[in-house]
Amino acid sequence: MSQPGVAGRGRRVVILANNVDEVGGVQRVVHAVAGGLAGRGYAVTVAGIFPHEDRHPYPVAGAYEVERLLSRRMPPVVDATRIRHKLDPSVRRQLRDWRGAKRQAAGRLQSLFDAGPSGIVIATQLGTMELLGMCDLGDPRSDERWRVVAQYHSSLEAAVRSGDLARAQAACRDADAFALLTAEDADAFMARGLDNATWMENPLQAWPEKGAEPESRIVTFLGRYTPLKGPDVLINAWRILLEDFPDVAQGWSLVMHGSGPDEDRIREAVRGCDRIEVRGVTADPLGVLAEGSVLAMPSLEEGMPLVLAEAMSLGLACVATNCSSGVRALVEDGVTGVLVERGDPASLAAGLARVMASTELRSDLGAAARLRVDRMRQARILDRWEQLLAAVMR
Repeated sequence: MSQPGVAGRGRRVVILANNVDEVGGVQRVVHAVAGGLAGRGYAVTVAGIFPHEDRHPYPVAGAYEVERLLSRRMPPVVDATRIRHKLDPSVRRQLRDWRGAKRQAAGRLQSLFDAGPSGIVIATQLGTMELLGMCDLGDPRSDERWRVVAQYHSSLEAAVRSGDLARAQAACRDADAFALLTAEDADAFMARGLDNATWMENPLQAWPEKGAEPESRIVTFLGRYTPLKGPDVLINAWRILLEDFPDVAQGWSLVMHGSGPDEDRIREAVRGCDRIEVRGVTADPLGVLAEGSVLAMPSLEEGMPLVLAEAMSLGLACVATNCSSGVRALVEDGVTGVLVERGDPASLAAGLARVMASTELRSDLGAAARLRVDRMRQARILDRWEQLLAAVMR
């Protein structure tokens, strides 16, 4: 049987992200797709607009090139829409610095494009699409132009709330394809005028042969210590659980892994709370997840969270907030996991108690979860990527 997209192999692929060094979901997906396509014969370059302060050692191993367009972080975006801001010398200076950095990044990116034959750009974030708008990608009528696949790693709901919808409509309308994380979001963006919408799930880079241990009596949180990831909601839920479900909670502990701007505050917040341990970032997320028997994902906003899919690949029982189409695509309540109300500690406590109370339920949920994410194995997602790349090259 012929492999999908083989005719496109050997072409240049540039994968563009805001940064490619951080320990984050987008960055992990970028490097997974880059390594996978490079292994299938594409000439892959990963480009970050700016470097991250702490570079995570992603296993590039010479398989693809990594570029950083700027030597330091982009200056903050300046709101210069009001007259008084336009008249403020400090605001004008900040705006000038921001525009200058953006022009410099676009110039470096253009040099990267001009260094070889045209191919395909995968722009993983809206900021990268806006940067592409400053570059010459070739005559739109020519077969030699650069093709563009735009991505959005969050949901329509989040786009509307954050103002990203208008940005996406402006920046992604003319892309050759606009890839969302779920069919539900692709349909929703298409209804809002983005006729090029399609969908592409994130790949699971590793497929564990051995599952998690449902008897470990550890609830695991793995994510950024930021308000949107809901660590405060989880801490409050844990307090409720210990008070309202003491028999269920007996012998259980909550272990939190992550990093982020709120880490010190989170460590302070758990003082005096029984059986919570706050740890820093891990370089082995699958290993951390395998130590637990329940994943708690209390996020207020998500796309299709990689940590949730990885936990499911381990056969872990997952309790997640109903916060996005991506979460709903993974978790069918009571079948592949348990869904709870977003931002509601009492709902999260009740969902955790339900799963913690039954080893049989944890085993059943975990088995069904592992079957659900089988289609997200890296090789299968790479097949879909090759089909998409071949389609945009036609």
